[in-house]
Amino acid sequence: MAKLDIKVPHVLEREEVFSRLRKFSSKVHEQLGNQVSSIDEEWDDENESMEFSVKAKGMSIKGNMAVHDDTVDVHSNLPFAALPFRGMIESFIRNAIEQVLVDSPSQSN
Repeated sequence: MAKLDIKVPHVLEREEVFSRLRKFSSKVHEQLGNQVSSIDEEWDDENESMEFSVKAKGMSIKGNMAVHDDTVDVHSNLPFAALPFRGMIESFIRNAIEQVLVDSPSQSN
């Protein structure tokens, strides 16, 4: 397995970032459609983080996304079979997070 570490800067309040990131899996599913067989996420409200698992094209990628004061950090281990696609995977994750962060502010229920 190879490590994948991504830092996406932000200028929003941590709570707002965490709230917006709850749209992350739907954004991934929207962009990848039938290429993804499953997306699972488990949110830890207290630590403003999320454990995730994505299965696509027979590969499973698991990791953690954490909100900090000025970055969203993603840490994951990629299976060796995904190494040729590492740059594409990193770029996709970064772009999906950036899109979620620039979406309109979250609405309270």
